[in-house]
Amino acid sequence: MSTFSSNLRIELIGSGEQANTWGNTTNTNLGTIIEAAIAGSVSVDVTAANVTLTTANGAADQARNMILNITGTPGVARTVYCPNSVTKVYVVANNSNAAVTVSTVSGTGVSITAGYVRHLYCNGTNVYPVSVPVALATFSTLLSNPIINGFTGDTSVVNIGSNQIYKDTSGNVGFGVVPTAGINAAVQTKNGVKFPATQVASTDPNVLDDYEEGSLLPTISFVNPGTGTISTVNRYGTYVKVGKQVTCSVRCEVSSVSVGTATGGIYIDALPFFSESATYASYAASVVAINFVTAPTIGYVTNASKSIVLYKMTTSGVTAMAVTDIQAGSIITATVSYFVD
Repeated sequence: MSTFSSNLRIELIGSGEQANTWGNTTNTNLGTIIEAAIAGSVSVDVTAANVTLTTANGAADQARNMILNITGTPGVARTVYCPNSVTKVYVVANNSNAAVTVSTVSGTGVSITAGYVRHLYCNGTNVYPVSVPVALATFSTLLSNPIINGFTGDTSVVNIGSNQIYKDTSGNVGFGVVPTAGINAAVQTKNGVKFPATQVASTDPNVLDDYEEGSLLPTISFVNPGTGTISTVNRYGTYVKVGKQVTCSVRCEVSSVSVGTATGGIYIDALPFFSESATYASYAASVVAINFVTAPTIGYVTNASKSIVLYKMTTSGVTAMAVTDIQAGSIITATVSYFVD
């Protein structure tokens, strides 16, 4: 006794049955049923009412066809019902004069605007879209002129997900917000742009691949401390990193100094990132100093460094700070902008 497959309703001949006639059944399976499922097209007229697609075991029907050509002049929205419990892919072309929803009898469906075609998937319970709707007369514009939520064209509004992504008629794009008009195709966001916590570096000089804000606790140290120590209080520091550029501002006060065997000058330590490693890379820091024996007038960040070395002005010109130029009560603020690798 023959049985029928669950999705395409193909006749499965029982073992030893249909002697001398099994070829007819096989031809129907291959030439009618399977061909319809792969490349068949059927017209569905929705002029008078909603339509439930016909189904038949081992014979031609509407629901099995790959392409549903919706026709008619209903003037009001219609629904075309595909069978429950059947997995199927459809290409639906709405050539009627009204919106048509394709749905299962008991599940949810997808609405297709008049004059558009769409690729749909039915899982046996609900129908889902697997493509954007495309105007039947303009298939060639799929990539350059997408149809989203009923809007089309480079000079028309595109609104995805209730302003989740929004393009106005001037080309301004907003993410989570309707963009302000008249800003010449700029991109706007509702809550800013978030970069990953760990930078994903790009070698393209025109790509912004990192943004970070943070704080730090600077220290003041001798270049060659030996037994010398500098203790600091009321330390504060902030930085902003945009791509390769870091701008940092620091402040600290000296609570006590013991020169001991220290030599070589004084520097501010603990910048957030090492400066770039190029041989001649160097960056000047602006410095404001209070209550030094001899106050520094400028700072200097060398290559591959996280420190601002302090310099002072003398009658001989700019020289490195002496270890005796700092004392308890000294206060220093410095700001520097530098590049990283």
